[in-house]
Amino acid sequence: MSTATMARSAGIPAAHLDIPVAGMTCASCVGRVERAVAAVEGVKSVAINLATERAQVTLSDAKVDIGPIAEAIRNAGYEPAESTIELKID
Repeated sequence: MSTATMARSAGIPAAHLDIPVAGMTCASCVGRVERAVAAVEGVKSVAINLATERAQVTLSDAKVDIGPIAEAIRNAGYEPAESTIELKID
């Protein structure tokens, strides 16, 4: 599930996404997805968990389109499970 929250310390809205990523099998896969997602404009940070096959992505603004993130994951050779992405606003 994806969660959008307020980054109250900075006073800037930030979105936190939890995106399932299929097809990763090793640490090299993780690095490839991390680099691809980190290069997307508006991404503040990304952390990949190989065991759960999930990407934790923090965006600089809750209004950033997540489409380019899914595209970056696909271009890296993996499949984001877009149909399960849910945005919950606190």
